[in-house]
Amino acid sequence: MAIGQAVLGSSALDVAALDRIGERIEARERDRSVQHAEQLADALALHCTLAAAGMGLSTPAQLALLMGCSESRAHTLLSDAQVLQRLHALEPMRSGLLTVEQSRVVIDQLGPLDDALGASLWERVGQRLGRDQEQGVVRPPARLRELLTGWLIAIDPDGYADRRRDRAQADAEVALWKQDNGLVDLVARSLTGADGQACLDRIEEWAQPHGPDDGRTAGERRRDAMRDLLLGRSMLPFDALTGALTADPAPGCCPAGSAAPCGANVFVHVPIDAARDDSSQPAELVGHGPVDRHQLADLLAAGSALHRVWVDSNGVPVAVDDRTWRPGRGDPTALREALRDIATGPSPDDTHPRHPHDHPDPPPSTTRPGGLRHPHLGDTGGYVPPRRLKQLLRVRAPRCEWPGCGRRASRAVAAGCDLDHDLAWPYGPTCACNLGPLCRRHHRIKQLGWIKHRRADGGVRWTGPSGRSWTSPSQHASRGVTGPAVPRVAGDR
Repeated sequence: MAIGQAVLGSSALDVAALDRIGERIEARERDRSVQHAEQLADALALHCTLAAAGMGLSTPAQLALLMGCSESRAHTLLSDAQVLQRLHALEPMRSGLLTVEQSRVVIDQLGPLDDALGASLWERVGQRLGRDQEQGVVRPPARLRELLTGWLIAIDPDGYADRRRDRAQADAEVALWKQDNGLVDLVARSLTGADGQACLDRIEEWAQPHGPDDGRTAGERRRDAMRDLLLGRSMLPFDALTGALTADPAPGCCPAGSAAPCGANVFVHVPIDAARDDSSQPAELVGHGPVDRHQLADLLAAGSALHRVWVDSNGVPVAVDDRTWRPGRGDPTALREALRDIATGPSPDDTHPRHPHDHPDPPPSTTRPGGLRHPHLGDTGGYVPPRRLKQLLRVRAPRCEWPGCGRRASRAVAAGCDLDHDLAWPYGPTCACNLGPLCRRHHRIKQLGWIKHRRADGGVRWTGPSGRSWTSPSQHASRGVTGPAVPRVAGDR
């Protein structure tokens, strides 16, 4: 039997089974949208409860802990809920009229509008979606976006242009997106079309093959060109016909294609045995994660600055050395000598009188105003930690200690983290046992009634105002033995 231009095979189609499967898929998708709307409503309820107590700032952080997700996702969830509620679209979504993907379009397009215009357009959208359901019309997010964009331009052309410019300013960002294989994507957002094309043309100009023997793909050449342009690495002069170098690079410059951190500044935590290639234990690139031995070899050979750090059996740094080793770039002999010198140095007690990693819980009187502070070895007696203690704290916790936060502590305070007293000074001492980095946002949230307890394994236990606790684990892998490590590899600027 022929249907149109198709011919059915010998096996007849089981229409009843096909219908049952289709109905289940449709029902689950409706349920997904309804459940998402319920989650949005719960996020609003959580925010109302916290805001009533003057703690609304902490809603995204609390939501992220409850959901086990990033604060970015939690903040988006709360923001979406607030927009849909303001547009009076949350209840229709709970009834199954609006899908999760369609709701993103509604939020993006109608969220920036004033209440009256946004609500009137949502009413119009809701009526259209209702007719679509009755008539079996399929309106995926892209088609809904086109519909809304046309309405907005027709109703408010000047406002649409102004909002586009404002959105470009608000969304301007350069970010790293991690891949599963350890590589990253560097993304620049909200360039104008003209600027984007100009950047691409400049990259193309810099991405010409380095002679006839350059076996890189066009994509590799463009990626390398963008990296070298951003890092200020010199483009070596090649003869167009022979592909040979026509001049030597200037002394101390970073030729195009040099391994990081040549011409840059990155921080790497390196176990000494891994640095000497005696162990497969991975090093950690701060802000990125573990790196393999081949990447580590490139980093160490690229003009690194080495600092010695001692760790305990949990891998937690407990002491730092003031000395810096700087083997020359591409000098394996000098690198081996520096690593040997680092590995055979004196014990930390000889060079760095230090405080035990943690203290017993202080008497109750020390935690309340008016109580006397328990004397602590290593306590500076003042609010501001000294330079060496700051260095130890940044090495011990290269990221903010709030559970799940990844902001780097090694950046300047304005862009990175404050050194926060677990127990507020002067009731808590200024020492390693009572200090850790917190980004400014989580520093403010902590002051809303959160309590920190620093554990001997390097983790930090956080207890919220409700009494529920979460743990931020140690930022270092356990080594099993006490020994020196090389915490920082920094390239020449």
